[in-house]
Amino acid sequence: MKHCWIIVLVAALTVAGMIGVPSLALAAETFKATLTGPREVPVCSTTGTGSLQLTIPDGGTQIDFTLTYDLDGSVMVAHIHLGKRTEAGGVSVFFCGGGGKPDCPPSPNTVTGTIVAGDVLGPIPQGIAPGEFEELLSAIRNHLTYANVHSDICPSGEVRGQIR
Repeated sequence: MKHCWIIVLVAALTVAGMIGVPSLALAAETFKATLTGPREVPVCSTTGTGSLQLTIPDGGTQIDFTLTYDLDGSVMVAHIHLGKRTEAGGVSVFFCGGGGKPDCPPSPNTVTGTIVAGDVLGPIPQGIAPGEFEELLSAIRNHLTYANVHSDICPSGEVRGQIR
């Protein structure tokens, strides 16, 4: 009887191999941030808000982003920094307003795009050299990055949120 079950199992595995078993694809990774003035370092007194979604498709060669903001001031730049929740850090990549990206549209608005290795600027003093995309991905995955949007009323940043 035991021998019969082994034959059935082998036959089932053979049939599964002949009809094809779908390959296991890696799922895309998604990260988000909620941007507010009190999260900014130093704090900005504002009613402005924002949200960010990053998607890293399987393969990890690009980051697709959607940044939405509604600020009190006129938007100057928006980018990702390397830094912990209570620290200010250097700029790694721009969403808009610099780094070869288009100007930021007036608030309220949504900016979408893609980040690739050539968009990574650093920050060199924090150990990320230009183009080091894997280092940026590692920092994002380890919750060591934040997004912020700078405006004329808070030039050091009106809204900010840690990327999780």
